[in-house]
Amino acid sequence: MRHPSGSRYKIETLPKEILWFSQMFGGFPIKYAIDANGNRRLKFSPLVFSWGVIVVIVQSVVLMMWLGMIYKEAFSGLKVEVVSNTTLLVVTLDVLSLTLMILVVFASYLRKFKTFIAVCELLEKVDESLQQKMYGFRTRLRVLIIFLFTVIILTYSAITEYKRPLFQEIKLLEVFRSVISHIPIVNVYCTQSALFVHFTYITNTIAKRFKINNARIKQEVTRRCLINQCLPSEETKSSPLDDSSKCELKVLVDNYWLLCDAVHLANDFYCDQLLVTVLSSFCHITIALYYLIVHITTGDSMYITNDGAWVLFHILHLILLIRPSTEVTESAEATAPTVCKLINMCTDSTLTRQLESFLLQLPNHNARFCALGFFDLNNETLTSMAGVVTTYVVILFQFQSQNQTL
Repeated sequence: MRHPSGSRYKIETLPKEILWFSQMFGGFPIKYAIDANGNRRLKFSPLVFSWGVIVVIVQSVVLMMWLGMIYKEAFSGLKVEVVSNTTLLVVTLDVLSLTLMILVVFASYLRKFKTFIAVCELLEKVDESLQQKMYGFRTRLRVLIIFLFTVIILTYSAITEYKRPLFQEIKLLEVFRSVISHIPIVNVYCTQSALFVHFTYITNTIAKRFKINNARIKQEVTRRCLINQCLPSEETKSSPLDDSSKCELKVLVDNYWLLCDAVHLANDFYCDQLLVTVLSSFCHITIALYYLIVHITTGDSMYITNDGAWVLFHILHLILLIRPSTEVTESAEATAPTVCKLINMCTDSTLTRQLESFLLQLPNHNARFCALGFFDLNNETLTSMAGVVTTYVVILFQFQSQNQTL
């Protein structure tokens, strides 16, 4: 952890690939720029903001137009079997949840971009201390895979959705119908993918920093204990390593508090975005499961494959979104047991007092993510949501059967 004299460890906290992806599809209005000291810093970008406004307006208007066309044709005399009340309900939930998501995400970007920049600055301080690179080729490959996977599944879905009776019965121009029905959906899901990419990157790297910092604390205390065992007590008291160890440990403790502050700021930035994206995933899992069961009963293999792929897509998205936030909490909470073990093995009274003081402060810092205070993002959320999804799928089938009996 000793820094080379006159050198400064500097690395961009947010990789440019993730930033470009977020700018292109989410309109994240920040960019890297050179400050007065010659360092690359994140700052607000009016150009990216303007692009984001255009994207959000076009997506919202086109989605509402699409929904309006479906309602217009439905009330113009289409058969109930083609456009039932249940179909209108799930299509409305689909469009409204997507529209709400893109509006809230972009509004949060605009209102809280300074908070995100503050998170990155805190993480830069920790990186300077740990001298640890947090990303490389794997990060770039991950962004590319997520983008390609999203585009592939949406393209396949566009081909199958185009042949659904709902869209075949609506009398629109063929080319215009295809554009209206699918291009906005592709863009909206890419916006969701952009949020997924930078949120999971930030949370994964925070968890990694907690683990590295815990390992360094253990390494430093173990090193000092070994030195104390090798040196006579008189030499231990006068050893210059006492001050060095105390300083090293203080830096690592400060790193822990900086990471906790970063979690709190990141949660403030992401909380409303997480709420709408989890609710959107909940709606889409419910809708996709409903249609999957419907097509299983009718035996339509093409739609079974399509709807099954969408179910897996939304479930994997939710699991991979929540898992990193769980790892952050677990990594932060792993510090207390580690410190307790170190206190028991430590023979240096100065270090023991320092560790005990650190341990007493740990319960006051809660490193976890939540969805605007409504629920925490952890593995228990997944099990709770599974039960709720099952309940609402049953309600949709009951609603559909009641409509058919009328």
